[in-house]
Amino acid sequence: LERDGHVTIAGEAEDVPSLRRLLGEVPADVLFLDVLMPGGTGLDAVPHVPQGTALVFTTAHAEHAAHAFALDAVDYLVKPFG
Repeated sequence: LERDGHVTIAGEAEDVPSLRRLLGEVPADVLFLDVLMPGGTGLDAVPHVPQGTALVFTTAHAEHAAHAFALDAVDYLVKPFG
């Protein structure tokens, strides 16, 4: 996405606590979110995502897709992807 030229990366978080802090500080149109993260799951972080932010899960765990879509994810990408 960085090479696209039309996308600005607003921030990155390595774990759920950092993600929660970042969500409160940096607005984003789209959030690419892994399911399994240190300190919790990306699914647990969804209630902290500002309304109107599109969720795209990027994970190696296909079994969580139904739950992600129930949380209004716009896409669910299973790693590896290109």
